[in-house]
Amino acid sequence: MKDKLKAFAASIGIDQIGIAPARIYTEIADKLSDDTPFCTRQTLEEKTNPYLSMEDAKSIIVYLIPYNVGDKKPSNISRYSWVRDYHEVATELSNQLNGFLSKQIPDYEGKAFCDTTPIPQKHLAYLAGLGFFGDNHLLVNEKYGSWFFIAHILNNYPFLPDVPQKKTCMHCGKCISACPGEVLGKDKANFNNCVSAITQKKSPLTRKEEMCFCDSLWGCDICQFVCPHNQNVALTPLTRYFGEPVAYLDESNLRLSHRAFSYKKEDFMRRNLELFEKQRQHKDSDLF
Repeated sequence: MKDKLKAFAASIGIDQIGIAPARIYTEIADKLSDDTPFCTRQTLEEKTNPYLSMEDAKSIIVYLIPYNVGDKKPSNISRYSWVRDYHEVATELSNQLNGFLSKQIPDYEGKAFCDTTPIPQKHLAYLAGLGFFGDNHLLVNEKYGSWFFIAHILNNYPFLPDVPQKKTCMHCGKCISACPGEVLGKDKANFNNCVSAITQKKSPLTRKEEMCFCDSLWGCDICQFVCPHNQNVALTPLTRYFGEPVAYLDESNLRLSHRAFSYKKEDFMRRNLELFEKQRQHKDSDLF
């Protein structure tokens, strides 16, 4: 059944798919807390116990949604937001996978997630053999680098789990030295200083935080751009799901729908655009 699943997945454009075991993930408990920014509204138990999300889960289907569509210039937003909102794409793809399995397996049930689960999805993808962790805290896939989203399906069929890769990050230190917020390379990363987090912050910004907008008004890709594992990686095979890429926001398209930033109110995005235009003159300044 696993081979049939992978063959069908490939037919709809998913070429990176694996199986993670459904169990209690005690191995990550010491790395998490009740306020770890994976999904802060959930407790530590919810972040390590998939049975709280699906009581009869027997395995977890995990797949990648690559979003690298090539270079687009100029750009003032993070690459993941150039394309259609990944939540919508994941829903469409997961529905197709669940629909296929429902026809193949009697009494099959699958519960799909993408960025909405308490369980850290990067750990699930690691267990499913889809990549290894980089020093920038991102999962790296050999074909697509770190330019991808992760989706998974808790299900009641006992698929045989895959095994994690033995390959590791080359630890070159480029992402650590390039990070504007000096988030990386520490025992405990403070993601509140991540530029991507700052561009999505609703509360008033400090002058230091405003300076983060000199290159982007939404998100940050610096640690990905400098990563050697991201050089010469493949383009996404899922372009038909993503729509026409838009890499630059201005007054004419600030309220573009069906994008990762579209849930934000217009006045929030206008604030970000104004900060971006204002801070361009400080491009050569130190951000922090």
